[in-house]
Amino acid sequence: MKLREFNKELVKQAKAYLFDLGLSEYIQVNEWKRGTTLYLSNCLEYTEWVPERRSTDVQIASSADVLEMEPLSSIVKFTPDKADKTCRYSLEEESGKLRHNIDQALTSAGENFLGYLYRVWEEVDTKKSGDGREQQETALFINGIYEGNGETMIHAQSKCPGLVCYAQPYGPGVIQCLKKNQPSPKRTMRVYFSTTIDLRHVHFTGQIIRWEDKQMLSRGRKRSVTRHLRKHQPGEVALFKGTEEKTANARNLISVVDVRRLPTPIPLERLIKVSDNSPRKPRTQSGGFSEVYDDGWLEDVEVISRTQHDAEIEREIRKSWKRSDSKLDQRLRTALIQPEKIQITSVGYKRNPDVIVKVLRRANGICECCGHPAPFNRASDGTPFLEVHHIKPLSEGGPDTVGNAEALCPNCHRMKHFG
Repeated sequence: MKLREFNKELVKQAKAYLFDLGLSEYIQVNEWKRGTTLYLSNCLEYTEWVPERRSTDVQIASSADVLEMEPLSSIVKFTPDKADKTCRYSLEEESGKLRHNIDQALTSAGENFLGYLYRVWEEVDTKKSGDGREQQETALFINGIYEGNGETMIHAQSKCPGLVCYAQPYGPGVIQCLKKNQPSPKRTMRVYFSTTIDLRHVHFTGQIIRWEDKQMLSRGRKRSVTRHLRKHQPGEVALFKGTEEKTANARNLISVVDVRRLPTPIPLERLIKVSDNSPRKPRTQSGGFSEVYDDGWLEDVEVISRTQHDAEIEREIRKSWKRSDSKLDQRLRTALIQPEKIQITSVGYKRNPDVIVKVLRRANGICECCGHPAPFNRASDGTPFLEVHHIKPLSEGGPDTVGNAEALCPNCHRMKHFG
């Protein structure tokens, strides 16, 4: 193989490897008289980088250099021995070295390439507009992906941090909210997924960085996506290539990063539709999508059970009682004014309203423990305020019956639980 042919094949393999890493959208190729330069660019208008022209190189540089920031990567060079016109090097061996050099360059900054670019974009946007990245107010809900596809995306992105994966939701037509407001790596949109085996809860989430109509893809783009799917998401290849019967209703190709499984599934009713401000109700079949208000805090906060929360706060209160007033004052001076948000989960019981009414009528406004009248009347209907308490708790197997319930004033009710 001649030197020029060898070099062209090496460049081709380098481009293919960068595609496999999920960086194909950031590759710019410049052909020079003495070689080829591969850019990893963040697409800024003033991006410019001048390659060394004295050798036949494969070079990779970050346009962050131009921003006078810490460069993401060193320049990766490969220069065959120009004196050897027959090019005795093994292409497999040299392409292996090149892949190793690319990996070293991309990790030299201590983080993945896309994560670094996101921060670059944020800083540039801040300089241009004087504020931070625009906060997204809405998210996309996709009704029912295969459980295996969600796990496959998580596994692929754990092996290749920053990898772009693809979702192809079933549904009629294109997703209008994505078509009108194209997401990008600097303006992502959150996506929530339920699964085909549990359509009542959100199990996965991620960030959308691109939307495409599959009917409008170029041949080159189709080949690139197919190659990616074969390597990282083989279960999606058939749908993308049109061999599944629902393909006509799967026009949308969504590029997703940072896919995660929620530690605790979120009930679907927690998502509010933008179209009519109503809760998103579960469907009996998978397929479809809708724009919802972005309740990102639901998956960003710690999730604990009610029992665990109550036990932890009681334990901390006991510790605080042991501290002196001066120690408490010292701690309060550095304490957070706004408490941290957490998501508390609990299991309750669907009470019988007839039992509640019957017990309240029996009490006739008098606490059945202390014998005193109810402390106040309800503002809603003027009835005496008493609370119906189960003598044997429902959590211990007690029945929801009139005989196992009593009407109590708030003080007596708390005494029954904590006294």
